[in-house]
Amino acid sequence: MEDVERQNDREQELRAVGDQLEERGDRMEQRSDELEKKVENVREEFRRKKQADDVPGAQEPDQLSDASPPPPEADIAPGDADD
Repeated sequence: MEDVERQNDREQELRAVGDQLEERGDRMEQRSDELEKKVENVREEFRRKKQADDVPGAQEPDQLSDASPPPPEADIAPGDADD
């Protein structure tokens, strides 16, 4: 009789753990869906910025306009300047 009670207790524990894991999985899936939406929003925003001329650095190199060249200091890497 004692073995049956222990087995029942163990089954209840395992069911509880299973329920917790299922809830955790559901929360992870929800967060994954939210993250996927955020990533798609960022991608769409970047696509729009790539098409805009007023967003420096977003365009592809072959799409850059012939605007003024970068200033000479743009060629200096950090730590290269004379101190």
